[in-house]
Amino acid sequence: MQPAESRPLTCSYMSQITTFDTFSELAGKALTCLYETGSQKKTLFVFFSTVLCSVIAEAAVPPVRITEFMYNGSEFIEFTNAGDLPVDMTGWSFDDDSRVPGSVSLGAFGIIQPGESVILSESPAEEFRAHWNLSGQVKIIGDNDNNLSRNDEINLFDATGALVDRLTFGDQNFPGTPRTHEHSAWVGADALGENNIAGWTLSSSGDAEGSFASTDGQYGSPGKSTRSNALPVTLVSFTATLSETAVDLRWVIADYEEGVVFDIQRSYDGYRFETIHQVPLVSDRHGFFFRDENPAPGRQLLYYRLGVTGKDGKTEFSAIRSVETDRPGEMISLYPNPAVNGALTVKTPEKAAVSLKVYNSLGMEQRRIEFRENTSFETSDWPSGTYLLHFTTRSGQQFRRTLVVIN
Repeated sequence: MQPAESRPLTCSYMSQITTFDTFSELAGKALTCLYETGSQKKTLFVFFSTVLCSVIAEAAVPPVRITEFMYNGSEFIEFTNAGDLPVDMTGWSFDDDSRVPGSVSLGAFGIIQPGESVILSESPAEEFRAHWNLSGQVKIIGDNDNNLSRNDEINLFDATGALVDRLTFGDQNFPGTPRTHEHSAWVGADALGENNIAGWTLSSSGDAEGSFASTDGQYGSPGKSTRSNALPVTLVSFTATLSETAVDLRWVIADYEEGVVFDIQRSYDGYRFETIHQVPLVSDRHGFFFRDENPAPGRQLLYYRLGVTGKDGKTEFSAIRSVETDRPGEMISLYPNPAVNGALTVKTPEKAAVSLKVYNSLGMEQRRIEFRENTSFETSDWPSGTYLLHFTTRSGQQFRRTLVVIN
């Protein structure tokens, strides 16, 4: 028999981990794995501790990245929020190879949303917008006089003067790499944030980045980057509401892109989703509706999201919407979640005694609570963090829920 530490790690949530998980989502999956795997707990603890520490370290650096540039012609630099949270650019700055924070202010960009790309251009902002036929929604800072040269460097600094991203480039210094003369260059996925000009591609009409010609015959795709986590369309709203025994899903988009497909996905635990219906975007349509006629007999809490696949085959996901049903169920529900400075209400499937064990983000048991049927208890004295709650009912049913506490 193999020693316990060398057995293959098996956990239903391992395959659910993605690079786009938020910290609380990743912590919740880690805790569930720790609980499920028993004798493998030590090995998984080491693994997830490493992953979580990495996430925490990366969270300290706002994920704004250099995603496109052109040094000669319609000179510009594109910055993209490649993360999941808005970033306030107040106090941020750019410099070339002199590497001096504060040289060119980027504060006028204000708050840039997840997936949003912004432009620093040599020409006046409205002139640049007209040359590239960009909408008024694209933020542009014009009249940059800290010009790039053929062999130069782009440095992005945050409000503290800390370096966020750097790109050192030049086809003379790095033979075989792009020379961005009247054609921009865009970053590949593997080179994002890596300061590796060899991982950049010279723009050409109709390339994988969707590059196109400006009014004066230059090529690029300023204002939109495939390196973002943005949806292929702009999702204005997405709601899920209970309608008797069905769930009605409605969503509205602001723009249109040929070839987009919506996957309507449902989950019973907020982690494992399945596609229950597909809606292709076949015309210039902005409002959509789908009714989930029989979502789940006996379920009290349901989760929905949209998977949006663009013409490039890349799928991104909307925010998750939850629906609480009125029917007697087989599940335990918690609200509010996150619990912020106050009481947590627990709804149970049985009018009988329930045992609750609470584990912290390290998999350590923090407390045990015994109660009968629906109840509320205070979480204001719990340290802020992510917890795994393990419920056992009188009939032996077991449920696991992830709870985020903010105090």
